[in-house]
Amino acid sequence: MSGRGLGFTGGTVDKLESITGFRSVLSREEFIEQVKKCGIAVIAQTPKIAIADGLMYALRDVTGTVDSIPLIASSVMSKKIAVGADAILLDIKVGEGAFMKSESQAQELGKSMKSIGELLGRKIEIQLSAMDEPLGATIGNAIEVKEAVQMLRDENTDPHFRQLVLSSAVILARMVDPNLTEKDA
Repeated sequence: MSGRGLGFTGGTVDKLESITGFRSVLSREEFIEQVKKCGIAVIAQTPKIAIADGLMYALRDVTGTVDSIPLIASSVMSKKIAVGADAILLDIKVGEGAFMKSESQAQELGKSMKSIGELLGRKIEIQLSAMDEPLGATIGNAIEVKEAVQMLRDENTDPHFRQLVLSSAVILARMVDPNLTEKDA
């Protein structure tokens, strides 16, 4: 389960909804069927799934607490746990274009989210990535999605974007199979 834009950030759900025909609001049954059929599903918080998170999200937006570490940690982790994720890679953005301006803040957020996940028996990996400038060469939901697809097709050579994609893939592969070496992953 992913979030919508909050404050000045773009939300994953908003970006994916720029794809013609993409639906982020699914029933629990549709979500489960999608995972069984495709091995993956991305959904938004709904009035029936992660209800409290929807209320907290709106409250953070109007109370100036968008960058509150405890509220971010509880929001992010509630969504992941609500959909039953058992292995979670959390890419925490740090820098001028992120809620976490310093590496120490990002590490604190990561530690908080990791402890929530581990307390509930989840495998959690944390990755910090710089957000002092846009990731990739585009800005805007639809063209950012297009750029991501180009990266997956090996048609995009942006070095920072490529490094993030590759490091994320290695971490995820090793979460599934801890016996993999970094090179094999």
